Amino acid sequence: YLDEALKLNQEMKIDYNIALSYNQKGVTLACLGDYDAAMDNYKNAYEIAQSIGYTTIEKEAISQMGEIYLVKKDYRKAIENFNVFLEYLKSTKSSLKITEVYANLSQCYVGLGEYKKAYEFANLADVAKDSLLNAENSSRILELQTKYETLSKENKINEQLNQISNQKLFIWGSVAVLALAFLFAYIIFRRYQYRQRIQTLETQKLIE
Repeated sequence: YLDEALKLNQEMKIDYNIALSYNQKGVTLACLGDYDAAMDNYKNAYEIAQSIGYTTIEKEAISQMGEIYLVKKDYRKAIENFNVFLEYLKSTKSSLKITEVYANLSQCYVGLGEYKKAYEFANLADVAKDSLLNAENSSRILELQTKYETLSKENKINEQLNQISNQKLFIWGSVAVLALAFLFAYIIFRRYQYRQRIQTLETQKLIE
């Protein structure tokens, strides 16, 4: 599949996708343990990415070549590549990958027997990891706080709406009771008037 995608991109002369295809193929070959072929693909990805200003793939390819140098125990070349990638990551503030690069540099210096530097980079990796975890925890706490505040506001709004609804029900209930009372009073009054008229008529008949 990767070979077909690469061939298609080459035919269409889409340099951006060609660089990406070479890089993806390199990753696959490295996972399969074919480091020489992976290195060739990373180099191709690097050269094309550099020529078109595709910085992300260019720097990723440098880092991935560094990992192959590390596997092959060519520690000096690995350190050179990791340092280039590290400077790029610092400019982009990519905390997760910075942690990985520090750890790789620590392994390189262990391989060279330079344990002081190995310790320094291991410590930097731990600090970067802790910073990343703190940032994630802060983000989660902020997210929970936002959700809590939103829920509290929604509950308060719902409570106010319920109060308004209850007030409306009370008002309409009061109006209905008053209306019924008025109707009942009116009926009684009309009956009283009717009785008064009957009595008046009866009185007049008696007089006659």
